[in-house]
Amino acid sequence: MYFSHGSRHSKGTCTLIDPSISYNVQYSFSDNSGRIVLITVNINEQKVSFCNIYAPNNPSEQLEFIQELNNCIIDKFE
Repeated sequence: MYFSHGSRHSKGTCTLIDPSISYNVQYSFSDNSGRIVLITVNINEQKVSFCNIYAPNNPSEQLEFIQELNNCIIDKFE
Protein backbone atom coordinates (compact mmCIF):
# COMPACT_ATOMS: atom_id res chain seq x y z
CA MET A 1 0.00 0.00 0.00
CA TYR A 2 1.37 3.40 -1.02
CA PHE A 3 -0.46 6.48 0.21
CA SER A 4 -0.45 10.22 0.67
CA HIS A 5 -2.36 11.42 3.72
CA GLY A 6 -4.77 14.29 3.48
CA SER A 7 -6.35 16.07 6.37
CA ARG A 8 -8.96 14.44 8.59
CA HIS A 9 -11.73 15.89 6.46
CA SER A 10 -10.36 16.01 2.92
CA LYS A 11 -7.82 14.77 0.41
CA GLY A 12 -5.77 11.60 0.58
CA THR A 13 -4.98 9.04 -2.08
CA CYS A 14 -3.79 5.45 -2.02
CA THR A 15 -2.49 2.87 -4.48
CA LEU A 16 -2.80 -0.81 -3.63
CA ILE A 17 -0.79 -3.53 -5.34
CA ASP A 18 -1.98 -7.12 -5.11
CA PRO A 19 0.32 -8.85 -2.59
CA SER A 20 0.30 -12.04 -4.67
CA ILE A 21 2.16 -10.22 -7.48
CA SER A 22 5.93 -10.40 -7.32
CA TYR A 23 7.34 -6.89 -7.80
CA ASN A 24 10.24 -4.67 -6.77
CA VAL A 25 9.73 -0.98 -6.04
CA GLN A 26 12.26 1.20 -7.84
CA TYR A 27 10.85 4.52 -6.70
CA SER A 28 7.93 5.92 -4.71
CA PHE A 29 6.81 9.46 -3.92
CA SER A 30 3.87 10.96 -2.04
CA ASP A 31 3.27 14.67 -1.64
CA ASN A 32 2.57 16.46 1.63
CA SER A 33 -0.82 17.77 0.56
CA GLY A 34 -2.39 14.31 0.13
CA ARG A 35 -3.03 14.61 -3.59
CA ILE A 36 -0.29 12.64 -5.42
CA VAL A 37 1.20 9.14 -5.20
CA LEU A 38 3.84 8.11 -7.78
CA ILE A 39 5.32 4.60 -7.90
CA THR A 40 7.68 2.84 -10.30
CA VAL A 41 7.95 -0.94 -9.96
CA ASN A 42 9.45 -3.89 -11.82
CA ILE A 43 6.95 -6.66 -12.52
CA ASN A 44 8.37 -9.67 -14.37
CA GLU A 45 11.31 -7.53 -15.54
CA GLN A 46 8.87 -4.96 -16.95
CA LYS A 47 9.13 -1.39 -15.62
CA VAL A 48 5.66 -0.01 -14.74
CA SER A 49 4.83 3.44 -13.37
CA PHE A 50 1.63 4.34 -11.51
CA CYS A 51 0.36 7.82 -10.71
CA ASN A 52 -2.68 8.22 -8.49
CA ILE A 53 -4.09 11.70 -7.96
CA TYR A 54 -6.89 13.42 -6.08
CA ALA A 55 -7.48 16.66 -7.97
CA PRO A 56 -9.12 19.69 -6.33
CA ASN A 57 -12.87 20.07 -6.76
CA ASN A 58 -12.57 23.85 -6.90
CA PRO A 59 -12.06 24.92 -10.55
CA SER A 60 -9.90 27.87 -9.50
CA GLU A 61 -7.40 25.45 -7.87
CA GLN A 62 -7.35 22.91 -10.70
CA LEU A 63 -5.01 24.72 -13.11
CA GLU A 64 -2.40 25.26 -10.40
CA PHE A 65 -2.70 21.61 -9.34
CA ILE A 66 -2.26 20.34 -12.92
CA GLN A 67 0.85 22.50 -13.30
CA GLU A 68 2.24 21.12 -10.01
CA LEU A 69 1.44 17.56 -11.11
CA ASN A 70 3.14 18.09 -14.46
CA ASN A 71 6.26 19.46 -12.77
CA CYS A 72 6.24 16.63 -10.25
CA ILE A 73 6.01 13.94 -12.94
CA ILE A 74 8.79 15.54 -14.97
CA ASP A 75 11.03 15.88 -11.88
CA LYS A 76 10.38 12.43 -10.43
CA PHE A 77 10.31 10.15 -13.47
CA GLU A 78 12.84 9.43 -16.19
